[in-house]
Amino acid sequence: MSTCSPGDTLILARNSHVSATLAMVFCGALPKYILPEHNLQWDIAGGEMETEELEWEGKKAAGVFITSPTYNVVCSNISEISQICHSHGIPVLIPGEIITKRAMDYLIQVKDKGAFLKGDADPLLSTVVFCDF
Repeated sequence: MSTCSPGDTLILARNSHVSATLAMVFCGALPKYILPEHNLQWDIAGGEMETEELEWEGKKAAGVFITSPTYNVVCSNISEISQICHSHGIPVLIPGEIITKRAMDYLIQVKDKGAFLKGDADPLLSTVVFCDF
């Protein structure tokens, strides 16, 4: 986790994958857990992190880690969360697929020509997210 240094705070949902917690342990970051809402109808933890909780008092977070969709296939409002984070200069970390350099070069070339890329527009690119600061 090159984004965090020992003692930095990382904001993440309490139902994030255990690998995110282990990565924080290895780099010495401290978690600021946000409890996702509980969906009573389906009896699952929802994907929506309360965006108001992202704007908490205290020191600036090193990043916000989003697992979306969750393991129950619930999606977070990544756009709203990103806007709040970016307005405070906080990076948003979203785990995704590993893609080849050739595919990435193509996507960069298309983006440089003015195309707007959004991962969910193509199911093959559903976990590739471009975040502009």
